[in-house]
Amino acid sequence: MIQDKDINNNIQADKDNIRADNNIQVDRNNNTYMSDGYKKYDIEEKVVDYWTKRVADFSDVREHELDSELSCEWVDDIMSYISPLMENGQNLKVLDVGTGVGYFAILLYGKGLSVTGIDITPDMIERAEVLADRYGADVNFKVMDAMNLEYEDASFDVVITRNLTWTLPDVDMAYKEWHRVLKKGGVLLNYDANYANMKNLDETLIDDDKKEEPYGHQGMTYALEVENEYITKAMDIGRHQRPEYDIALLEKNGFSNCSADKAIGKKLLKEKDIKEAPMFLITAYR
Repeated sequence: MIQDKDINNNIQADKDNIRADNNIQVDRNNNTYMSDGYKKYDIEEKVVDYWTKRVADFSDVREHELDSELSCEWVDDIMSYISPLMENGQNLKVLDVGTGVGYFAILLYGKGLSVTGIDITPDMIERAEVLADRYGADVNFKVMDAMNLEYEDASFDVVITRNLTWTLPDVDMAYKEWHRVLKKGGVLLNYDANYANMKNLDETLIDDDKKEEPYGHQGMTYALEVENEYITKAMDIGRHQRPEYDIALLEKNGFSNCSADKAIGKKLLKEKDIKEAPMFLITAYR
């Protein structure tokens, strides 16, 4: 526990040094982070750098999931939306956007689907290829920007993503692209959370020995937590009420039958679901 004012001051100094090292400034008036950044620093580069640093620990989390009962629950939930599209026996094509280390891609390949996984972070794609080979999944992985897809119109029956939209500078553009590459009657499945609702690091002084890491944050250093908070607060999507705002954007971009399941986090992650930022599922059809 923090008991001394001098210790608090030292911790704050450490935080400021970390932010300086990362070229981060805090705009406390509107509670968002800016950097020289927004004028001369590409936020996408910041995102790639952050996830590059997290590849090893993040891969460990997803590998554990692949070998756990949780994977069966994920598959059951996802296939409840995909199976109705398979009634005519066609081989459905799935685009896993922000595939990371290929978790969804590997699971869905196991259900007989033709899967392509993309991610903007090259090291994630490299690790995804290793895991896919280990699990015998023939997935087509590519380094690609989720907001600027290199595919023809109506290329996929399913677009699926997990914990991606909170990291995108232009979610509106992403939804427009995902609508474009979906075939008529295809479905978008977006599992995400409004991580901007989580408590600011500045408001939380934690004894590291007693710290309980949010699920998926294993191996996070304080420097990485600062970068995570920077990315979260730099994105416009975090300033809006989600998932309601997402649904409005989806409808604007031509999706129909849009809905949100706000209880999916409790169903799948159970006690691991983050209280301040519970996972939700958005479904939308082309």
